[in-house]
Amino acid sequence: MGDCKFSIGDDEMKKQYIHIIIFSALTIFFSGCFGLGGYLTGMEAMDAKTFNEYQKNIKPELYYWNKYGIGNEQKTKDWIECCGKADGTFPGCKLEKKDGETSLNPAWHRLNDKKNSCMTNKGYKYGSQYITQ
Repeated sequence: MGDCKFSIGDDEMKKQYIHIIIFSALTIFFSGCFGLGGYLTGMEAMDAKTFNEYQKNIKPELYYWNKYGIGNEQKTKDWIECCGKADGTFPGCKLEKKDGETSLNPAWHRLNDKKNSCMTNKGYKYGSQYITQ
């Protein structure tokens, strides 16, 4: 007594265990979480020409801020006053970290909120549904 004996069902359990491991490994591989360099976002499938066309269609953020009856010159002036750059991108002001911050992310979010409030206070609305040009 006290001797460990294997029952007939142990071989069957080993086979099931191996099947579960193989199934799990294949599921992870084919889901893209582990195989072939990770998941594809669509950008990897573009050739250089398609990617360049895609890049040309990217609009600067200023494009999406609109106010009825305002010209581009005044819009750009207001944008610069709200920490935008003359080319319509953001940020145009220096990001300043507060004590204890280890990255520029909080500073960027503060400046982004300031810019959004500034443009809204000047009467602009954000979004392509407001584009009047």
